[in-house]
Amino acid sequence: MLYLVRNFANAGPYLKIVRERAAARGVDLYLIADAMFWEKPGDLDWPFLREHFQAVTGYNLYERDDYLAGVEKQYSATNRAARAQGMRMIPHAMPGYDDTKLRGAERTKFDRRDGGFYRDYWKIAAKFVVPDQRLLLITTFNEWHEGTELEPSVEYGDLYLKLTRELAGELRKK
Repeated sequence: MLYLVRNFANAGPYLKIVRERAAARGVDLYLIADAMFWEKPGDLDWPFLREHFQAVTGYNLYERDDYLAGVEKQYSATNRAARAQGMRMIPHAMPGYDDTKLRGAERTKFDRRDGGFYRDYWKIAAKFVVPDQRLLLITTFNEWHEGTELEPSVEYGDLYLKLTRELAGELRKK
């Protein structure tokens, strides 16, 4: 997965070289572009994405009122657009988000609600996991500075590792 592809400029020749070098070593790369944010999916550079990537995702869609409903709408629209291009949209879920400690009190914060936010987010993301490609990304594992950590902590214990195991188990049953 390549982060912030939506901000790349003139990357095509370099991505082509990377893919050629990997192929020379017998590696068939499956590249996922972090290209989705809140823009309309039609505004993405689909010719560039289609040429160099197999799928798109949005690593962290922060900054939005009515956040989870907005995520579901954006996933749906981007999924349709990606499929029209012969690509996939890989959903993600995150346990919470708190950018206030790093960048100030006016920044985005999503309350974890004792795991409720993560469960709700995962439920939305799971709708976009398809049987022939069972991928769901997690934002993130240890970005403590943005309040998205899953790893054990004094604050949450191992709650988020247990929730991840439970939610992944439910997804496997589908």
